[in-house]
Amino acid sequence: MKTIVVLCALLISLPALAGTFRDNFDDGNFEGWMETFGGNPNIEPDWKVQNGALIGRRDSGWCVHLTIGDADRWRDYTIECDVRVTERIQNEWGGILHYAGVVGRFRHENRLTHDGIWVSLNLKVPPTVWEGVIVTQNNLWVWLRDVETPFNAQLNTWYHLKSVIKVDAFKFYVDDALVTSFNSGAIPTGQVGICIGVCTAEFDNIVITGDDVPDTGPNGFSVKPKDKLPIVWAKLKDAR
Repeated sequence: MKTIVVLCALLISLPALAGTFRDNFDDGNFEGWMETFGGNPNIEPDWKVQNGALIGRRDSGWCVHLTIGDADRWRDYTIECDVRVTERIQNEWGGILHYAGVVGRFRHENRLTHDGIWVSLNLKVPPTVWEGVIVTQNNLWVWLRDVETPFNAQLNTWYHLKSVIKVDAFKFYVDDALVTSFNSGAIPTGQVGICIGVCTAEFDNIVITGDDVPDTGPNGFSVKPKDKLPIVWAKLKDAR
């Protein structure tokens, strides 16, 4: 009886939990993600799932994205993923940009122009964490933020990225260590996802949590926000 009382008290005191979306690509596809270009649409990106990881290749320095969510409703969320850059593509962008990371508050009118807040590992020499805030004005991109922080990222090495977005505050972690933080109120809501440019990179174990995020996995959003507590999923693949 005492145990029941304690459990009831705990349940009453616990706040409503945020929803969770997971995709570890063990189903062999990336269905449900929305692909959006940046810049040159003639350079097609290459996405595929192989050995339980998502592999992306993009020759252009302009970003290509896979995003998910409701651009008009999703505001505060955290995205986490494992990522490693496996190839620096050598072209006119080579040596300047070889990046893979996450994007939040992402909005777009078409496949080419978009707004968003990006934070990526940039494996140029020397490597950095690169963050940017871009908005579209009169069909032109305007950079509101373009900052690089030295970070010794290595080729063919897995890193765990986490981006926390809450109201106007943004925090970015690599392997649970805070690397950069800043404030921006330029984009109030938007989708969330991953991005690459001038590299080949692998992504795995993507987890997105937030009050507006439904509890679901890669097969689609079947549960409305806050309808129920998060569903317990199978454990993510072993840490790399």
